[in-house]
Amino acid sequence: MKLKISFFLLLIISLPLVGQNKEESFWKKYIDEDVSELNLQNLENSDYTTAIRLWKPYQVIELIKVNDSVYQGQLVNFVTKMNRKEEKKAVVSQKLTIPASVTKILIEQLQKEGVEELPDSYDVEGYVNGLDGTTYVFEVSSNDKYRVYSYWEPENDHYQNPDLREVKSVRNVLSAINKEFDSWKLFTLFRDSLPAGRY
Repeated sequence: MKLKISFFLLLIISLPLVGQNKEESFWKKYIDEDVSELNLQNLENSDYTTAIRLWKPYQVIELIKVNDSVYQGQLVNFVTKMNRKEEKKAVVSQKLTIPASVTKILIEQLQKEGVEELPDSYDVEGYVNGLDGTTYVFEVSSNDKYRVYSYWEPENDHYQNPDLREVKSVRNVLSAINKEFDSWKLFTLFRDSLPAGRY
């Protein structure tokens, strides 16, 4: 019996050693795949002053501060086109430029909300995480640090406590972006312009 208990304790202690690195998000491998398919730059090794990407279903918003005077931004809409056998065929995308002035405003507002330091939602006490619904994934490269973290359904009062500081910050980030442009409308215009097919 002692041998079984010892083995069980050893197993529990050793599991974290072979598990996923706490610093690496579950979403990282999916972001890497999308970055490759969309011909985006890998931010993990970039030398930008600040780079922020907000990933959501079928869309990514990229905001880059190259240096103190140069800003670049883009919104990328994308879908996967399927062939008749339901196999993945190709990613169809559209890249829209975000003006430098808007990019600068958004980066400043997102930094005020602490986008560079926000913890992953799994590390926020009282934050509810789920599977079905919308997950926002943040990819941030700033001050020689690279991070990926996520928030599931941050705008939903049914699941999330609106008094949590992190919920307020993420909601303010989304609100700041939506104030500058309607990302959902831009996606639907892209989607509706696609030729007939299975996406």
